[in-house]
Amino acid sequence: MTSFHGAMRRFPTGVTVITTATADGPHGMTASAVLSVALDPPTVLVSLDHRSRTREILRSREAFAVNVLAHDQHGLADRFARSGGTEAFDDVDWYPLPGTGTPGLGAVVATLDCQVVERFDVADHLIVVGRVVGVDGRPDALPLVHLDRAYGTVVRR
Repeated sequence: MTSFHGAMRRFPTGVTVITTATADGPHGMTASAVLSVALDPPTVLVSLDHRSRTREILRSREAFAVNVLAHDQHGLADRFARSGGTEAFDDVDWYPLPGTGTPGLGAVVATLDCQVVERFDVADHLIVVGRVVGVDGRPDALPLVHLDRAYGTVVRR
């Protein structure tokens, strides 16, 4: 029988970088566990692993952003998977989002600027629910997709 981990590796997901900021500067992490919860009001859910520094920061922050990476941004995905502290933002195109001031990444498919509405722990993850207060990005760009430990994209038909 296939393991749970093995089964989930075969489930293609979009690749995002979750960003937030503290007085020390911007922070972020790569995440594929992002879900649209509702359209009215627009609400998303992100799931953050217990080993992430960004998880602990989001326990006390009231805003975050979901940056949906474009097909050619696998380098950003790797960078924020390794280190999400302020050093990960060195030489990265980012800007403060107008709604919350949270860091938005440049040249992404979409950036969802979010206000935290709820947090709860589930197993070894922190679930953060956010109301989307702004959207930015390039809707014509193809997204970065992760499947079975490899990056790819989708083909529009």
